[in-house]
Amino acid sequence: MPIRSAALDGRTTLGGTETLGERPDIPYPASLVTPQWRVEEALRLRLAELGGAVEFGTALSGFEQSDESVSAVVVKGGEAETVTARRLAGCDGGHSIVRKQAGIAFEGDTREEVRMIVADVRVDGLDRDAWHMWRHEEGLLGLCPLPSTDVLQYQAGIAPGQDPEPGLANMQEIPERRSGHTGIRLHAPEWSSLWRANVRLADRYREGRVFLAGDAAHIHSPAGGQGMNTGIQDAHNLGWKLAAVAKGASPALLDSYEAERRPVAPGVLALSNARLEQALEEKGIPTRRDASTMQLNVSYRGSALARDDRDETARLRAGDRAPDATGLTTAEGERRLFDLTRGGRFTLLNFGAPTAVAVPPAGLRTLHVVGRPTGPGDIADTEGHLTGAYGAADRTLVRIRPDGHIGLISDAGDVSALSRYLATMG
Repeated sequence: MPIRSAALDGRTTLGGTETLGERPDIPYPASLVTPQWRVEEALRLRLAELGGAVEFGTALSGFEQSDESVSAVVVKGGEAETVTARRLAGCDGGHSIVRKQAGIAFEGDTREEVRMIVADVRVDGLDRDAWHMWRHEEGLLGLCPLPSTDVLQYQAGIAPGQDPEPGLANMQEIPERRSGHTGIRLHAPEWSSLWRANVRLADRYREGRVFLAGDAAHIHSPAGGQGMNTGIQDAHNLGWKLAAVAKGASPALLDSYEAERRPVAPGVLALSNARLEQALEEKGIPTRRDASTMQLNVSYRGSALARDDRDETARLRAGDRAPDATGLTTAEGERRLFDLTRGGRFTLLNFGAPTAVAVPPAGLRTLHVVGRPTGPGDIADTEGHLTGAYGAADRTLVRIRPDGHIGLISDAGDVSALSRYLATMG
């Protein structure tokens, strides 16, 4: 979405249209603005397809864990119920009850002087073709159209001494002063909140059978748009490992969750802090988006789950994000790699090793890179994008994890290394 920004001197610039360019290895080269409730809706619909449902109006009051299970007490409609499960994942936000009752420290700072009114509100007198921003001596103001809705997200920095009330009257006065336009009229907000800058990181992501993910494990400013990406990647990393253990993999696999995800968080916090300081200095919202803010450079190199026979100079290593590739021909027609790897399974790319796994384990799909596809699992790299993205030789084997990261690369086509790797998954 283009961003129309008015500077302190009144000059207006148009930005926010930069992308990473058309690249076969990146299907979505730009960030996406979408309402959070739309994302939640999509997740709930998918959960329903899988036979689950979210229970609203239900609160966790406490839990106990043993060597074999976790017993949680939840309260709904004033009635308590005990739920027993093998493990508990605390995805309950910055005020996480799970984290507190697990005794996990949440170190960091709360900056009371850095506040922002945030709301979803219908607005008259303003077009929806851009994200509107104004820099003003008393603070920033942003009005961002939320696609597929009739509302805009309202963002207004509140300095010490300014009225922090997130009500309609105060919210209306702020754009009148900061934008210089008297024709902007706000309707009653659908929701509003006063945000305060909290920057905190959990001391650890696990206590026995209890795990933390998302804002329960780390909180930071929204500058740079890192929150949802980080939380969903936490959940994806933990989710496939929980599923693998439930299907027979070694419980030791779960140790890799914190080992892989917690090192990512300090970088996210540092980046969002830098963007926040920039926003405070410039009295505006930083809009530059690049590979770091899109988290395309997150890697688990050095993880116990990352193995390869490449040297340090290789551009792509085990642990890195698995790149996409276009121009692949299959027996069913043309596809891109991400179309073939989706679905929460492991994928083995075989670029020509004489043999792979004689009997592939359940949940492992194998894609054979051949000159001419003749059957299921055969793909032809007609434009060379796949071979180029993976730096593949004529015997390379690549194993892609369900979360889209590379687990193993063997340019030697070492089937025994692949078998040993599969054995670690049970």
